[in-house]
Amino acid sequence: MLFLLVFFCLGVSGSESPLPHASFAYFEGGSFEMGLKVSDRYARLHGEFPSRTERVATSFMLSRDPVTNADFEKFVKVSNYSRLRTSLKGYSYKFLSSVNQSVDHVVPSAKLDCEPWLIPVFRTDWQSDRNTSVYWKKLPVTHVDLDDALAYCRWLHPSARPPTEFEWEYAARNGTNDSAIYPWGDGFRRGRVNSWQGIFPTENQAIDGFARRNPVNSLPTQTTTGLHDMLGNVWEWTVSEYERPLAWKGGSGLQCQESRKHWDDSKRIYYSVRGASFIDTIDGSGTGYPVRISTRTGRVPHFTAENLGFRCLIPIKPSSKPSRPPRKILKREEQPPHPWQIMREEL
Repeated sequence: MLFLLVFFCLGVSGSESPLPHASFAYFEGGSFEMGLKVSDRYARLHGEFPSRTERVATSFMLSRDPVTNADFEKFVKVSNYSRLRTSLKGYSYKFLSSVNQSVDHVVPSAKLDCEPWLIPVFRTDWQSDRNTSVYWKKLPVTHVDLDDALAYCRWLHPSARPPTEFEWEYAARNGTNDSAIYPWGDGFRRGRVNSWQGIFPTENQAIDGFARRNPVNSLPTQTTTGLHDMLGNVWEWTVSEYERPLAWKGGSGLQCQESRKHWDDSKRIYYSVRGASFIDTIDGSGTGYPVRISTRTGRVPHFTAENLGFRCLIPIKPSSKPSRPPRKILKREEQPPHPWQIMREEL
């Protein structure tokens, strides 16, 4: 199977192009082993075990890096995008050590009982931490929900979107049928993944060089196809609905979400997020999410947090189809359409 790194150009030049030389890796469609072959204390809980054969029918290109603050900032300025979920609901989740008790206003009604290390802070959005790091522009954009991710990807290219979780895992496995725990094999390699090292959640020894998010392209590639940060750094949105694993039925698992009723959809649809983040550990101690290819969980589509971002995928269809018209950019006070209403028609 052939893999190559491609530099995708949107067909416009100069300042008109969102990302004139956005770097994508090409993957030819195929079958692969999804999930974990050997169960452990977390695998059944999160639906990683048992493994099963899945097929990605359509070839695609996936961005090598998560979308950065600089990328998203250009999108917001050029497109006049104003319907950010954090602006609509007024708060987002920060990690415990990122909260400034003297300045930040916590929203008690939105606290997560089973994730007390994620704190809902009023007036927190994707650019709230602009002045906290000299590398801010190169950090993965966070505090964005699934609608924000969809809007950015479609601005980048009419056919672009976040990947399905099947496409995401296929890419993390180098587009092969290899069932290894990590993209490079079964043994963990320090220096390739930004994860938590130390006593969670109070002491991160930052052995990998980063206590929070790392700038994109600052760690070695994790796959043979040139992808960075598929594991660790930030969780990544997918457009796949998340089904409750059997082990969670009747339990509290997916109830660990925002409790504000006016933001909760009556159908309680969750979407898979993949890859784990800088607050997760290799063995799963602390948050309960081991940093490995198969790790997954579900989030409601309006969820936003400091450790959740995204990357874009462009499907390569055998026959070209006319592009759908761009989505309407809603005013801030308007309720945005749910992303699954559109994605179900396209996937």
